[in-house]
Amino acid sequence: MFITNLFYTFVKKLKRIYKKDYLNIFKLITRMSTTKNEVVNEVNTSKTEQTSTTNVTVVKNGGDIEGNTLPLKRLNEKLLYSLMECPSASKHEYRLVTFIVLWAKQNGIEYQFDDYGNLYLTKGTLDENEFYPCVTSHLDTVQTKQILYAKAGAKLDVKTKVQDNKHRIYVDGFGIGGDDKAGLVLCLNMFSYFDKLKACFFLEEETGCVGSKHLDLNWFSNVGYVIGYDSPDLNRAAYSCSGTKLMNKEFFEGNGLDEICKNHGLVDFRAEPFTDVVQIRQKTDIICMNFGTGYYNCHM
Repeated sequence: MFITNLFYTFVKKLKRIYKKDYLNIFKLITRMSTTKNEVVNEVNTSKTEQTSTTNVTVVKNGGDIEGNTLPLKRLNEKLLYSLMECPSASKHEYRLVTFIVLWAKQNGIEYQFDDYGNLYLTKGTLDENEFYPCVTSHLDTVQTKQILYAKAGAKLDVKTKVQDNKHRIYVDGFGIGGDDKAGLVLCLNMFSYFDKLKACFFLEEETGCVGSKHLDLNWFSNVGYVIGYDSPDLNRAAYSCSGTKLMNKEFFEGNGLDEICKNHGLVDFRAEPFTDVVQIRQKTDIICMNFGTGYYNCHM
């Protein structure tokens, strides 16, 4: 689910981002790749267990895996499980929003809402000529069976299994909502590695990017670039979305940045159908990219 190591390398090297310095921005952006041992996937358990011939060794609640732990190098395991337990569906994101707000308050991170209810986080104060790096994911999922849990104030019963030497986090009976809880976990973990960072989380992406259509333009005035985390698979990235170029493809290839991506495993570049970064790009003209977070069976 998570693209981690090389993105954090990029984070540590980030000192100042100038909006005109696109070459340096993309050199930093592309220093990220997937770590297969850090994959947390959306699992349709009934289908998987009926068709799979692989070896499932352990199933336990809460990530308490006998003789093993999740092999996470940079992600906070407690945060991961706590967020995955939060039910969310389009128009029923309030439990997840509450969780993120409380997490932000506990970690000294500023938060605010726009008029539509989208959530924005900010950490750190900029120096002169600086711009914030920004990450984004959406708050809703297509998992309508989670609505009852949200209304009841109940947590999802999150479980972990080790299958084919991979750890899989799931719930029985319906999808866990890795699209886009996977992206949310990654974005929140970024705040442990940034001194200065913004994040925006939008409502109702799954019903047509409804929340991001109402984004706060002023909030983006000091943002240098935006990376979205809302795509399946491990090595996937988008150069355009809904017919809108998220970046200049000729510039990207002409400066050898495609080779940097190739060297770090980002090889599956596509034109995606839609996600929130296209609204950011269209409304602000800020350079954007969308990366895969490793979830699968996202709408099952």
